Amino acid sequence: MALLLFPQAREWQAISSLPVVDDNWLDNNGWLLRKHLLEQVPAADSLESPDCSFINRALLEEHPRATIRRLDLDTDGTADLLYSGSAYCREGELTVFWKSDPRGFPNGLVTQRADELLFAKPAKAPQLLTLRSGCCGDPMDRYELAHEQAWVPKHLQDGGDPLPVRPSITAFGHLALRLAPQLDNPYNPDLSQFYNAAAFGNISRLYMPGAQVFPLKSLRDAQGQEWQLIRVEEGSASLSVHAPLPANVGWVEARCLTEQCPPPALTP
Repeated sequence: MALLLFPQAREWQAISSLPVVDDNWLDNNGWLLRKHLLEQVPAADSLESPDCSFINRALLEEHPRATIRRLDLDTDGTADLLYSGSAYCREGELTVFWKSDPRGFPNGLVTQRADELLFAKPAKAPQLLTLRSGCCGDPMDRYELAHEQAWVPKHLQDGGDPLPVRPSITAFGHLALRLAPQLDNPYNPDLSQFYNAAAFGNISRLYMPGAQVFPLKSLRDAQGQEWQLIRVEEGSASLSVHAPLPANVGWVEARCLTEQCPPPALTP
């Protein structure tokens, strides 16, 4: 999903393919990672508490050890140490960078962020593609690249064929962003209560004409109607007129991208 949403990251470094620090190195030097992280974690942070310690679970306790990788993110010639995955002691993901000295040992500088790092473009000013998964009642996953965000419903239906990468286009019609490529408009009382907002069928968001969108996939249903999976630019949020979910990724009737479409008839 990440590269479908942000295809510019296809040539970047996949974090899953980075070199892994071996167990022998961690056996001898893991205490340095622990020391430097604990020196910079605020006392009230749930990462480290008497009940649960992220760094202990990641490196020291008797269960599968976390994967630590090396990445020269700022291209200074020294590969730093990186963890990206479960936060263990709080909801969601965590990414931790331990800055390294020229010998490859942590030098005391530690940064952390509350998401998972998927792809990186190393540079003096590096670029990152990250994921913050929704959990515990949050129905949205958030992908982020620089100042662009893609909000993807967890129950978004997959399918269709990828479309060629191209610049954004302007939608001519009203857009009903849907969780699945099918028309479904009746009021849904259960979802409305869950979202704390009026929910109609599989509609996650409605936009007036003029939204800037990136077509991602195409699918033709059994009736021959074409649907497209799209990402709407965040700058078009001002055209949103109904949003039970803060989604900007979903299925739309393909014709509404190139011709005038009325808004869907929402039925109680």
